[in-house]
Amino acid sequence: MFATQQMLLKLDAYDMEVLEFLAEQSNKLRNCSIYLLRQAYFTFGEVLDDAFGLHAELKTNPHYQIFYSQAAQQICTEVAEAFTSYKKLLPLWYSGQLKDKPKLPKYRKKNGLAGWTYPKLALSFDIETGLIRLPLGNVFKSSMGMDSLYITMPHNIKFENLKELRILPRNRCFYAEFVCQTP
Repeated sequence: MFATQQMLLKLDAYDMEVLEFLAEQSNKLRNCSIYLLRQAYFTFGEVLDDAFGLHAELKTNPHYQIFYSQAAQQICTEVAEAFTSYKKLLPLWYSGQLKDKPKLPKYRKKNGLAGWTYPKLALSFDIETGLIRLPLGNVFKSSMGMDSLYITMPHNIKFENLKELRILPRNRCFYAEFVCQTP
C-alpha cells in the first residue's frame, strides 16, 4: 500500500527560478514525447507505447539532457503510459462498452509548466541536515554550474520507506509529493 504526503516548497528565489526552468523543460519534453508517439500513430496507423524506445529516441534531446536521466525517463514513461491507456480503451469503444470514443493524448500548453518525478534510486538523504538531494542533469550542471537542489525531508517520513518524489507546479508555487510504502 502507498501513501502520499504533499509539502509546499519554501526555497530561495534562485532555487525557485531553477524549479520553474525545470518545469518548463518538463513540459517541453512531454510535448516532444507526445509528438513522436502521435506521428508514429498517424504514419503507421497503430498506437506505439514503447517507453524504452522513447527513451532511446529522446536521449539526445536538449530538454531530456537538462534532467537527471532517471527523472527524464520517468517523464517519457508517463507519456507512453497515456498512450497505453488510449490503446486499451479503443477495443472497449469498438465493442460498445464505452459511450464516448477515447481521444489520442493531446499536447500540453506551450510555455506551460509540468511536474517531474525522481525515483528513490536517484535521491540521497543526509541524516545530519535532514535534506534530500535532487540531482540535475550534466547539461544543467555544465551550463548553470549547479548539480543538485536540496529540499527538507518531512519528519514523519522515513527515507527507507520513500518510493519516489514528485515535484509539482501549482498556483505559482511548487510542491513536493513524497510517495511512501506503508504497512
